[in-house]
Amino acid sequence: MIGQRKDGTRFPLLLNIRAVTVRRSTVMHVYIHDITEQKKAIQALQISENKINAILTNAVDGIITIDRNGIMEMINPLPADIWL
Repeated sequence: MIGQRKDGTRFPLLLNIRAVTVRRSTVMHVYIHDITEQKKAIQALQISENKINAILTNAVDGIITIDRNGIMEMINPLPADIWL
């Protein structure tokens, strides 16, 4: 969802609504969380991942990642075509 501040600027938000009933009366609690920083972090991560993927895809040398158990997790495509 998108919220609007008093100054007119808009921001992404997470909205939680909870109904609480006390003595036959229901009260609605609304929690608004500004998720601007989370959105920025996700966007920065996506940009970084795109750069890494571009490097790996276009590298002419073999790049292999292996996990702690010695299992190959990834090999870049160009050398893989030649080796396999």
